[in-house]
Amino acid sequence: MQKRRALIKTLSPLHIGSEETLSPVVDFVWDKGKVFILDKDKLIETLEQKGLETIFFQAVHCQEKLSKFLKENKIDYRHLAIQTIPAPEEVKYEIKRFLHLAGKICLPGSSIKGAIRTAILFWGFKTNKKWQERLKKQYNNWKKAKNAFKETSLDKIFGINPHWDVFRNLAVSDNLKPIASDVLKIVNAKRIYKDGRQTGIKVSLEVIKENTTVEHEIRLGCANKIIKDEFSFLSEANWGKLIEIISFWAKEIIEWEKKSIKDSNIKAFYNSLEKEISQKKSHEFFLRLGGYKTYFDQTLGLILKEILSDSEWERFVKRIALKVPSKLNEFPNTIWICDNKVIGWVKVCVVC
Repeated sequence: MQKRRALIKTLSPLHIGSEETLSPVVDFVWDKGKVFILDKDKLIETLEQKGLETIFFQAVHCQEKLSKFLKENKIDYRHLAIQTIPAPEEVKYEIKRFLHLAGKICLPGSSIKGAIRTAILFWGFKTNKKWQERLKKQYNNWKKAKNAFKETSLDKIFGINPHWDVFRNLAVSDNLKPIASDVLKIVNAKRIYKDGRQTGIKVSLEVIKENTTVEHEIRLGCANKIIKDEFSFLSEANWGKLIEIISFWAKEIIEWEKKSIKDSNIKAFYNSLEKEISQKKSHEFFLRLGGYKTYFDQTLGLILKEILSDSEWERFVKRIALKVPSKLNEFPNTIWICDNKVIGWVKVCVVC
């Protein structure tokens, strides 16, 4: 087994989801580029002192925004704030919080390992004809894109059962050092069509800002008795091969998205990213982490589009798409962005 430190630098806002949300009705106030998260105990104490509990709960029942209620009743929310987070754009809706464990910001190793696994999967399906043949036999069984992961006989590719999964040779730690709260901000992410049109779907996210570096540990060859020829680089701890495969995925994904995206800002972001990748050092690679991307869009969807005929692809899209696009050959045809960047891109520097 070999282990390396990995310095992960965010190149665009990064969101790792959790079940925690913040409501504009009871949890926070947005004002002048900041979100003020209120201490509920202090809020209730203040309401009791002013005899406003009943009126407040009536306002909550009517889904009245907390900012409006506090302003009308001349309560200074700044004295009630337990945390203040930058939020350049007005936040009108529920905020989906970044993952916290034991009250601390956490960039989980499982998210990083999952992204590496996705890159390896893409490489495998792109270069291995037997995998492609198996995929072509099975894709008609899928009713939704999310079924793809479970129904591609991945157990046969990676191992007979979890105890013999070749990916046990790869382990990634959670962040090794605490992540400071001042690296967080709130953004309004939006889903756009790749031709630049708005879908109308927006969501407020707590994200780690760009240019934030977080330290992790990556281990290879953790279960070197589990060997499969296609994945020998994992059991042999071949870092060079692993980085080559991930870089192959990144270049293919960027090239694919650049072809289909019309938005000039997103094209500029990808041009900049492409240039950085072309200048990368041998111990560096690029990934997309976290939410608001899909396994299907970055692996099986792109492979199927290449190996199916136009008529087979059209029938497939009509069956699995939640909303059938007008131009079937452009499916998947939406992408999540914020701050004129695609969410979740990071640069990973592997060091001894």
